Amino acid sequence: MYATRIAAIKASDPPLTGIDFVEVEPSQTVLRVHFHRNPGDLAAPFADDDPAPADITIVSTTGGEGVPVVRVTDVSLDDTDDDHHVLVLTVDKPGDFSRYRLTITDARLDYFFRSSEFTFKANCADTRIDCKPVPEACQPGDLVDFPVDYMARDFLSLRGALLEFARQRYPQWRELVEADVGVMLLELFAALGDELSYTQDRIAREAFLETATQRRSVRRLARLVDYDIHDGRSGATFLDVQAALPVVYPVRAGHRVWAGGDDGEVITFEIGTGLADTLAGAAYPVRSQWNSSNRTSSTRTPPNCRPVRPSSSSRIPTPSSLRATSGRTSGSSSSATRSSQASPRGVTSSSSPTSTRSSTTSRGRR
Repeated sequence: MYATRIAAIKASDPPLTGIDFVEVEPSQTVLRVHFHRNPGDLAAPFADDDPAPADITIVSTTGGEGVPVVRVTDVSLDDTDDDHHVLVLTVDKPGDFSRYRLTITDARLDYFFRSSEFTFKANCADTRIDCKPVPEACQPGDLVDFPVDYMARDFLSLRGALLEFARQRYPQWRELVEADVGVMLLELFAALGDELSYTQDRIAREAFLETATQRRSVRRLARLVDYDIHDGRSGATFLDVQAALPVVYPVRAGHRVWAGGDDGEVITFEIGTGLADTLAGAAYPVRSQWNSSNRTSSTRTPPNCRPVRPSSSSRIPTPSSLRATSGRTSGSSSSATRSSQASPRGVTSSSSPTSTRSSTTSRGRR
């Protein structure tokens, strides 16, 4: 559109012209207006009849930051170049940082190109700042280097170090009492530093096997060398039970059985797979038909191992084995496995294989 209209202006008859751009002198009070077509080639050249200052307006398009309107005081023509005449305008004062529109009301100018936007700060290196040279800022004074106690890591030492810093950095601050707001903030920072120091020490300790206190830290360190640490579980063993009479004996989960360790110490186990069986009232049947034919049953009843017969509403599972759990270590439970015996009333147990095989897990001696 612009190129087509400019070409039409240059070929117009009678000849017309239009404003191309506005050049701002460094003083910002002299404007040089350039045209698309030389004003000297017009039917009535500008040299014979320059536009009057009253016919030229310079107005800020945004209202201005302090100078909304700039008045033209003088108009002249620079015809030193015969092929390119320039209209020179002198204004009363420079404009501000806003954009201005220059309009020349003259019949020799095309209606569309009789105005043009420009800024008085076009010669500034950065149009966001004033063209006035920036004065050199005063060099800041040397900072005072106060000594820092890097051994202060707890609340009291940090509080003392901060108070000492306040006395040196702000000598006019004399009301160092606990009720003072500044002292309150100082103690708050000291408490925060104490907490951060503890966190740093704790994290540093957990980074080494020799000082780690959390099992998850040890597990993560061991995993770095492709070694997985198991969560661990109670020791377990199996019981062989003999029935003395040809009836079904229910042995409830939670009944205690024991075995002698290699050092003669008693290792206590409980029937069942865990606390859930005890709470559910689970029971395991023992039948004489499952007895081994090559062993003699014992009728001795150990203390605290009498069977409890279930009620008619109780559900009696019929597994092929009983399991007991123990809180002793795996080595201790292995010893118990070799010498474990449990014989409730009418029921005997031995280490030889029988038709009823039971497993036990100990919950630990109290």
